[in-house]
Amino acid sequence: MPSADYRPAIGEKIFVSLSGNIPILITVTGFDYHTYLKEEVMEFDRLNGRSDWSSYQGQTFFPEISADHPYLYVVVQIEDREDAWGYQIEEGFFFHPDEAFAHLDSITSGNVQPENAHSTDPDDYVVEIRKVT
Repeated sequence: MPSADYRPAIGEKIFVSLSGNIPILITVTGFDYHTYLKEEVMEFDRLNGRSDWSSYQGQTFFPEISADHPYLYVVVQIEDREDAWGYQIEEGFFFHPDEAFAHLDSITSGNVQPENAHSTDPDDYVVEIRKVT
């Protein structure tokens, strides 16, 4: 289960959703007190080697997902209205294709309210497969 109360260990390789965005795979390199933010922040390396930092509190960690998991499945609504043609809205991200397609079915059946309530037409949605970055 995803956890917002999780504190990763230094050296841990883990998936994290920063500020609700699509999860990325990171390696935690340390923790430091940020004097401007007046809170402890997590320092980490991204999969591409870039170093970064973020507050770890309130972020969503996925400790149950293996660090060698190769793909993410993203439910995307593609707008085709004239005033928003080509605009894409990410409705949700998943680590397993069955979960992504179940979410897509929930949107198109009306059981789940999409982020952009303009459409529940199945033709307006796709499941994208993205390589972990």
